[in-house]
Amino acid sequence: MLDTSTYSDLSSTTLQQQIQALQDIIEEMVKKGTAEWEGGPKGSKTEAYLYWHTPEEWANLIWNWINETGQNDQIVTYYEIAHGELAEGQEFYDIDHNVLDKALNVLVKRGNAQIFKGTDEDSMGVKFFQ
Repeated sequence: MLDTSTYSDLSSTTLQQQIQALQDIIEEMVKKGTAEWEGGPKGSKTEAYLYWHTPEEWANLIWNWINETGQNDQIVTYYEIAHGELAEGQEFYDIDHNVLDKALNVLVKRGNAQIFKGTDEDSMGVKFFQ
């Protein structure tokens, strides 16, 4: 997550121009689907997620892994996906919780998964359907 608000207290015109240029770059990335403003398009535009894989691409990686490891029709916790033994060596190992949530919601929209809320981030679960 990139946080541009840490620079907003500085009064240098050059620095403010650099921040604006950075925000413009992020805005272009948002249009291409490789970034997303925290809080959505109407948010403060001071924090952004920069993706090397879009949520759709992460969803595909996770979906392939679920199928390869035979975890369909089972409930798997977010923790098991992001930090579990079976996930070691996968690109999504240690994935940010918010990015994981976005990816899993892609699978929900496709009808491939259902999310179960837990008491905290790691105890949330997801059931995958074939």
